[in-house]
Amino acid sequence: MTIQLSKRENSILLHLLTNSGVVQIKELAGLFDLSVRTIKYDLDNIRLWLAARDYQLLSKRGKGIWIELADFQKLSLKNEVLRLEKLEDSFDQDVRLYKLVFELLNNREYISSDALSEKLLVSKNTITSDLEKVEDFLQANDLRLVKQPRKGIKVEGNETNIRLAMEQVIQTELSEYDIYNIMNKLVKTNNREHPFSVYIGSDREFQETYQATLNSMTELINGSMLEQLNYSEILSITIRTAISVSRLRRQRTIGSYKLLSDQPTLLRQKELPFLLVQSIYEKFELPILKDEYHYIYSDVFEAEQNQDTAAITEGIIRYVGQQLHYPFAKDDTLFTNLFAHLSLRLYRKHLFVNEYNPFVVDIKAKYPSLYTSIREASEQMITGAALMVNDSFVAYLALHFLVTLEKYRPKDSVKVVYVCSTGLGVTSLIQQTITEEINDLDIVSFASILNLDEVIKTCSPDLIITIFPIEESSIPWIKVNPIPSQEDLKKIQQAVDDLLAVGTSTNNPVNLKLRQKSQSTLTAEEESRELIVKGFIIFEGLKSLLGDRIESDLMTSFLLHVFLMVHRIVYHAQYQQNSVDAKQIIEQNKIIVAEIESLFAINQLPVNESEILALLHYLKKEVSHKMGLSHDAEKIINESQYQEKLKQLIQRVEQLLNKAGIHPTEVQWTILVNHLNEMIRRSETGESLPKVDERLFSEVSEDALNIASVVVDEITNLSVDEKYVLSIHFETAKYN
Repeated sequence: MTIQLSKRENSILLHLLTNSGVVQIKELAGLFDLSVRTIKYDLDNIRLWLAARDYQLLSKRGKGIWIELADFQKLSLKNEVLRLEKLEDSFDQDVRLYKLVFELLNNREYISSDALSEKLLVSKNTITSDLEKVEDFLQANDLRLVKQPRKGIKVEGNETNIRLAMEQVIQTELSEYDIYNIMNKLVKTNNREHPFSVYIGSDREFQETYQATLNSMTELINGSMLEQLNYSEILSITIRTAISVSRLRRQRTIGSYKLLSDQPTLLRQKELPFLLVQSIYEKFELPILKDEYHYIYSDVFEAEQNQDTAAITEGIIRYVGQQLHYPFAKDDTLFTNLFAHLSLRLYRKHLFVNEYNPFVVDIKAKYPSLYTSIREASEQMITGAALMVNDSFVAYLALHFLVTLEKYRPKDSVKVVYVCSTGLGVTSLIQQTITEEINDLDIVSFASILNLDEVIKTCSPDLIITIFPIEESSIPWIKVNPIPSQEDLKKIQQAVDDLLAVGTSTNNPVNLKLRQKSQSTLTAEEESRELIVKGFIIFEGLKSLLGDRIESDLMTSFLLHVFLMVHRIVYHAQYQQNSVDAKQIIEQNKIIVAEIESLFAINQLPVNESEILALLHYLKKEVSHKMGLSHDAEKIINESQYQEKLKQLIQRVEQLLNKAGIHPTEVQWTILVNHLNEMIRRSETGESLPKVDERLFSEVSEDALNIASVVVDEITNLSVDEKYVLSIHFETAKYN
C-alpha cells in the first residue's frame, strides 16, 4: 500500500527534518495547535512513509522523537516532500499556472485544451479558467497567447522574451532546498557521489535536459572555476544552458546560425560557461552557435559601465524616503551598504536577469509599498532598468531598507521610575545592573520618596521599582533591595513581561525619527567598512572630476593618498600648511577647488585647503602649469620652515634611490618632497600618522620598504607607520 502524507503531515515531517535535535510531542502539538493524540496519529503515518524509504522515525519515552540521518539524506527527503506537495497540488492554482505557462512556452506548435488537461491531470474547465491568468502573465512579459479554432493555443513573441519567461517560471519553481542541494553538490566534492534530482518544468524531456546539465557542471567545476562566478551566476548559466538545448531541439534559435568562432581560445582559458556548453551540446549533438553562447553567458545585455553609483544610491534612498515618509537618508549605514551592493551589481562584467532570490514572495507580500517605491526609484535612476530591474533585483535592495526599518523600529518597552533614598544615590550602578539584566525596560527617571508624585505626573511610567513600600499608587510597583538581588531582577523581568503581554496603556507611539548612531556605538568592523566605502566614493568622485588630468603613473599613489586623506579627515588629523603661495594657488584654481570641496561636503567630510593643495600635486605637469601650479620641489624647499633638515633629507633620499636604480619624475619628486616636509613637521610637532594596516602594503617591494625604513630611522619621533606610507612613493617611482 502506498502511503500519502497530508499537508499537515508534510509540515510536521519538514519540521523534524529541519530540527537537528530531539523534539517533544507536546512541543509539536503546541506548534501546530493540535492535540497530542492527533499528533501521534500523524506521526504513525510519517513513520510508515519513512519506512517505505528504508528510514526510521526514532522515539524514546521521556525523551522525544527525532530522525537520525546524514545531511544529504535529510536534504533529499526535504526535496521529495516539497516535490510531492507540488505534484499533488494541481490543487494549488499557482503551481498549476506555472506548469501550464511552461508547457505553452516550450511548445512551438498549437496544443489543444484536451491535451493540456490530460498532461496536467486537471479538467478541461480548469484549463479554460486558468488561461485568463496565463494571458496576464504572458502580456507582462511582452508575449501573447494565440487561439486558433480546432487547432488550440500557442505562445507567440520574441524568442528572448520567451526564454526570459521560461527562466522566471523555473526560478519560481525551485525551492530553497533545491538551490541548496544543487550548490552543495557543485562545491563539495565529497558529496558528488550521492545522486540527486531536481524537478522543474512540466515535461520529462526538459527535466532530463536540466539534469544532464547539472551532472555536466558537477563533473567540470573545481575550486579555481568557482572564483570566476558566484552561485547565482552558476545557477543562471545551468538554467540557460538547459533552456538553450531545449529550444534548439525544437529548431528555435535566439539569433543566427553563425558558429562561435573563438572556441579554441575559450577552451584554452578554461572558461567555465564554455566548458559546460561544449559538454552538454556534444551530448545532444548540437553545434555551438555564437548567439546561443552569448545568451547563456553574457545575458541579453552587458553592464552599463558609466553609471554614477553614488548618485543612484542617493536618489533611490531619497525617493523611497519621500514615498514612505521615512527618513532613510539619515542612516549613513544604509547608504554605505546600498552603495556597496549597487557597485558590485552594476559593475559586474555581465549581468544576469531572473537571479534566484528566496525573499521575493515574502517581501512583495509583507512590504508592498516598500517594494513598489524601490522599483519605481530603480527604474528612474538606473540605465538599462527595463531588463535589470526585476523582482529579484528589487528584493535584494529591499533587504537593506528593511535593516534600517528594523534597526530604528520603535520597540515596546516598559517605562520605569526607580525610587531610591535620595533620587541620586547609586543611580549609575542600579541603571547599569538593571538594563544589562532586564529586557524591554527603559528607566525614564530616578526619584526620591519626596518628589515621586511629581515625577509620575511628568513621566507617566508603566511600572515603579522602589526600595520603599508605596501604599497608595494606581501604578504597579515592586519593592526591591537597595542593590537589586537576583531574586529582585527575576521579579522585575516577570512584571515587565506581564505588562507587555497585556499592553501598556501609558506608552505613546514613538515618532519615526532615526537616532543618530554615535561613533562609539560602531564596532571596529563597521567603522573600517564605512571608512573604506567612504574612501572609495571620494576616489571615484575625484577621478570623475579630474578625469585624465591625473598623472597616470601616479594613480596607485593617488588612490592611497585619497584613502589616507579620508582617514585623516575622519580622525581630525588633516595636513596644516599655511603659506602665501598656497593661498595664491587656491585662489587661482578656485573653480576646481570649489568642486572638490563640494564633493567632500556632500559626503560629510570637512576638507581644508592644505589637503586640497596636496591633491593638486597629482595632476599632470602641463595641466598643473595651466592651472597655476608652477611651483616644484625647489619651491617647496625654499618655503619650508624646516629648510635645512629637508635639504639634508632629500640628499639622503636621492642617494638611496640612485643606488637602487629608482629615478622619480619631476611630478613624483614634487609629491615626494612635499611628503618628506610633512614627515619632518610631524616629527617636530609630535603629531602621529593615523594607524595603517600593514596588510595593505603586502605588494610593496622589499627595496622600497628598505629605503623607506632608512629614511624614517633618520628622523626622530616617527612611528613605524610612516615607513609603509613613504614606501608607496618609492614603489611608484620604480615603474617610470
